[in-house]
Amino acid sequence: MTKQEKIQEAYGKNYNPHNIDENGWMGYNLWIHFFKKVDDDYDEFDNRNMMVRPNSLTGIENNNGWISIKDGEPKETIQCFVFQRGKIMIATYILNYNKWISEGQYYSERWQDLGITHYQPIKKPKPPIY
Repeated sequence: MTKQEKIQEAYGKNYNPHNIDENGWMGYNLWIHFFKKVDDDYDEFDNRNMMVRPNSLTGIENNNGWISIKDGEPKETIQCFVFQRGKIMIATYILNYNKWISEGQYYSERWQDLGITHYQPIKKPKPPIY
């Protein structure tokens, strides 16, 4: 599913691409006109810009940190979370060999064969302050 399709799904019958920006935000006045409410349990509100959107679209700007593998594999050897066949797993991408490896479970140069659709680099945490 594409980003635009997710936005359309979230708005349902009230979807109109002319009223909604690229990240699913709608002006507060339009929102009240279409939905007649702002419910804290359902809607995300941006005070600065007076914009509202469904909570289901929170994180859509960067796909919750996931990078589509269709946009390219990592540019370095890196350990990542991978989304593989509906599950989140840990794998290492080895740049010199253009291969994914994880706990000896798989080792392939074709991400399509592994069912990997997205990855998210695992960031090394900063050391403790005290």
